[in-house]
Amino acid sequence: MPKDWIEIRAIGKSVSKDAAVAVLVKAGSPGVVEYAKAVAPAEGAIISHSVWSGAPDESFETAGVTASLTAYLPSNSPYDVNALKNDLKKIGWKFTASVYVEVDWSIKWRLHIRPVKVSFGQASFIVRPPWIHVKAGKGCRVIVIDPGMAFGTGSHATTKTCLKALLWLFSVDGAALSPRGASLLDVGTGSGILAIAAKKLGVKEVVANDIDAVALKVARKNARVNKSAVFVSSATLEKTKGAFKVVVANIISTELLRLAPSLKARLAPKGFLVLSGLLDIESSEVAKAFSLIGLKQVKSYSSKEWRTLVFTDNGARSGE
Repeated sequence: MPKDWIEIRAIGKSVSKDAAVAVLVKAGSPGVVEYAKAVAPAEGAIISHSVWSGAPDESFETAGVTASLTAYLPSNSPYDVNALKNDLKKIGWKFTASVYVEVDWSIKWRLHIRPVKVSFGQASFIVRPPWIHVKAGKGCRVIVIDPGMAFGTGSHATTKTCLKALLWLFSVDGAALSPRGASLLDVGTGSGILAIAAKKLGVKEVVANDIDAVALKVARKNARVNKSAVFVSSATLEKTKGAFKVVVANIISTELLRLAPSLKARLAPKGFLVLSGLLDIESSEVAKAFSLIGLKQVKSYSSKEWRTLVFTDNGARSGE
């Protein structure tokens, strides 16, 4: 349960600032914030998540003030506010108090996650969190993602362009691959969003791996919620067995370069490799590295400063 706090905003001479900090910490504040320029608290103002319990004392003078400190005391602190007032008064400091309700960020962060739509041709995905419902039109597949602490809500440019690449590969007219007999490996799956997207497109076999325990837990949960038969594995890429028609890796560029031989080794003949997590300035280096191991770039998607590249071997089909 969230805990209630008392926000203390104190002002006084900078020469006695250290003494004021000591008093506030002694009173039970886990830390003290110093403002570069002293300001008096605004009457009746709502600042951040703080709610003033009342206007400051009219005798609260700010003339000559050169330091301002903010501290937080638990509402159930045994330290008496009057004692704090007396201790600060001894060094020439004054303060106002307000009620501060600690935000439950496990709920608050949800306000910033909205449904995301990614389209290519007549096909599209809508990625939504569990707490928001949407109507999907013809040709639209809905993916429900609760990211938890794992990467992949659908809002990041690299995730969007990877989803667009999957739509190109499997769903548009004259698609590069038929999903019915296809297989896909999602390297560094995070929330599992790309692996789930593949299943939504009808890909028969989907394997998702990650070396992060939290990501594995989140990906398995999301696969269940979406009723998608994804095999989620903790095996590293080097220890993953089999060959896949599509390999997707949305990870940082240094890891893509390091894993290049292993990524190619997991690619089936005439398969496609989707690489993302790349900044525009990194894409040419990555493209060159994978061309040197015998892969041909056939597609490129960009969004903001990010880029996603699609490769195949020289015997596979490319497209626009």
